[in-house]
This record gives sequence, C-alpha cells and structure tokens, in this order.
Amino acid sequence: YSSLSHNNIEQEIDEENKEGNIEIGLSMFDKHSKMINGNYDETLLPIDLPNDYPKGPKLGTALHEIFEGLDFVNSSVNLTNKIKRCFRKQGIELKEEWITSTINIVRTVLDSKLPIVYGSKDVNEFITLKDITIDNKLDEVEFNFNLIMTKLKNYCNGFVDMIFKHGDYYSIVDWKSDRLNEEFTSYSN
Repeated sequence: YSSLSHNNIEQEIDEENKEGNIEIGLSMFDKHSKMINGNYDETLLPIDLPNDYPKGPKLGTALHEIFEGLDFVNSSVNLTNKIKRCFRKQGIELKEEWITSTINIVRTVLDSKLPIVYGSKDVNEFITLKDITIDNKLDEVEFNFNLIMTKLKNYCNGFVDMIFKHGDYYSIVDWKSDRLNEEFTSYSN
C-alpha cells in the first residue's frame, strides 16, 4: 500500500526546458515521501489455511483476478462464484475448504485498517478497502513514466494493480500473495 499526492510531485524549471519537467516522487528519490514500516493492523487474527492450500503463481494470479473488478462495498455478492471462476481459469481445484479459506482472505484484506497518509503527513487515521466504492477505484492501470534522469530513462513502466481515491488523495495498491510465516511483522514492509 503506497500513498501518492500532489505533495510528492515537484516541478523543476531549467534553462533547457522553460516549461519545467515533472519528477515523480518515488520514495527512494523524494525527501518528502514517507515509508510506513511496521504499521500493521493489530486487530487482525491469523487466517488458518489448510496445509494443502495452493501456493505459487497460479494462486497469485487467481487472487489478483478475484480482487480485480470486485465491488469492495458489496463484496459478498457473488464472491464464491467469482472465486470458483478464477480458480477454474487457473486450473486450481475447487475444494470447498480452499473456497472458504479464500473468502476469509478476501474479507480480511477488505477489513484491514490501512494508515491514511497525505503526502508526507501521517494523520494517524485509518481506512479499510471495504469503504472504497467501485467508482473510486481503477484496476490494472498502465503507467509509463519517461523519466529525464539518465539512469532511469524509460525505466518506469508497467501496471499498477489498483489505484483508489479517498477524499482528495489517490493511493496505489500492489497485491501480494506470498506466504512468509505466521508473524504479521513479516508483512509490514
């Protein structure tokens, strides 16, 4: 979960480019951006997954597809059917226990408290994805930043899993489905 705002975009004017060029405020290049480490939702309980619950890229793709286009506010509507459809598409067996576990994963993600950050200002408030309406989010957004800096020229391009709007600010979500271990702190970076 990353936060971008107008505070993270600085305009620089030089002699060659009188109109200015915009440098995107990436956290490792921008002194104003803020990295939030170790700020996880302490109210969450671990999800007990079956030992034979699938792993790997097919599951990761299925989970991405489940979240794509999902109406977070009304997520329970047709969720089971969407999970089955995405599992089938990836060739994942439709075990009832796996479907139930995936429903729990989706609900936990949507119920998790995410810190609200306005530019570099942490306001000590939280939002949940279940509060984001479908008209305030975009899935699989392509980006292509033609950065002027020599080392990064044409380097930043790809797809963002999701962008959502909360108030006047936009945030970026990058879905991850890796299982590290049972400690929540392993997922805080």
